[in-house]
Amino acid sequence: MPPDLNALFGDLFGQFFSGTFAANLSVDLALSDAEAASGVTREVAIHRQRTCADCAGRGSQNPAVTRAACAPCKGTGKREVTQGFFTVQSACASCRGAGMTIAEPCATCDGAGRVSAAATVSVVVPASAEHGQILTVEGEGSVGADGTAGVLYVYLLVGDRPDSRAEAFQAQLAAMASLPPAVIHRPPMPTWQVALIGIVALALFGALLVLR
Repeated sequence: MPPDLNALFGDLFGQFFSGTFAANLSVDLALSDAEAASGVTREVAIHRQRTCADCAGRGSQNPAVTRAACAPCKGTGKREVTQGFFTVQSACASCRGAGMTIAEPCATCDGAGRVSAAATVSVVVPASAEHGQILTVEGEGSVGADGTAGVLYVYLLVGDRPDSRAEAFQAQLAAMASLPPAVIHRPPMPTWQVALIGIVALALFGALLVLR
């Protein structure tokens, strides 16, 4: 079964680019042709986020303290900064994009409710496994903000065959290179800004006449 690389990459990185914590993980597993043909159980080492034991995932060592919406970003986790006529959106520095803050953060997890931990996961590879096949192991990813563990995706590399992900990446680069140059459209200047520029220009012209 050929892998759906676009769906996999979208699942793994979509949350990242939206500024939220992505709970799903990915790992490669190299197999020999014999192991792929007969099937095998292998151990893979990963690093993942798990619930902080010191605060039980609350983010605070004080059970009475609860999370509240971040005041600077109003719970959105994002801040908008205007630079000239353009508006740039970035993760809120106060809550690090979480949208929530906590008054007494746990010293172990710094209020996140999660800590990074090394783990070893058993992966059952079925017989007749194919190169580039993606296996899913439910519940072995990281723990998300809602306390639910994500999925661990296992990408199989069989023998010395080329990695199809590299080929797909090169194909995407070639497709992007064939696109026409992007055209930047600036928003129309507000009326008050036009008037202000006119007033400043007239004042400068008047000052030059006086200096003469």
